[in-house]
Amino acid sequence: MQETYRDPTQFDLPPIPFVQRDDYLEQHLEDGRMKTGAGTRLVVMPEELIVGLHRALHHEAGSAWSLIAYTCGRRWGERLLDTIDREWRHYEGESFERVEYPVFEGWLESYFDFYGWADLEVDFSEERQGVVQFWLADSVFDRLLEDFEGDYVNEIFAGVLASLTSRMADRELECLEIASAHQEDVERSRLAVALPERIEEARRARLDGAATDELLDQLRH
Repeated sequence: MQETYRDPTQFDLPPIPFVQRDDYLEQHLEDGRMKTGAGTRLVVMPEELIVGLHRALHHEAGSAWSLIAYTCGRRWGERLLDTIDREWRHYEGESFERVEYPVFEGWLESYFDFYGWADLEVDFSEERQGVVQFWLADSVFDRLLEDFEGDYVNEIFAGVLASLTSRMADRELECLEIASAHQEDVERSRLAVALPERIEEARRARLDGAATDELLDQLRH
């Protein structure tokens, strides 16, 4: 994906993200199948299954559950990249890796909204310090795992965003949740992407109880 300063007025944005098009979703009610116009099959997952999987993972793995969930998110993100590229070629006639950042940002926010994952906002305000942030309002994990042990429950989304941004930047990046909607006086969860060594330092600091501003300082160049 081409990298430049991101001023949306500099680019020709598509009139509507393809996930919002009338022909994006095909439903076959007679046999219970759903797929996109590009042929991607979709699965509707009951909320109880999401809760049950997380509780089972925590029961079996203890504190290691978060690393396992993050790894699953990274693998899901890698597969999602193939799906995104196939659908982008189908609807837009080119690889998504060739489009400019503002186009992909708007599309990614629409994608999260369409699938009911969260109200996502991409934040490049700290980019020059080596950090890209993602704000999540009404995250499905925050909502369903409200009583889950620990504040940070968006590990799967962190893994997904790590995979997506690594491909966009053409270098290895990692992601960490630095603020949780489960914390007092926090309305939206906040995830940050940075270089792996900085994420690792911040991850250790988070275990020690560091506040969001302290974690962000750890992540900046």
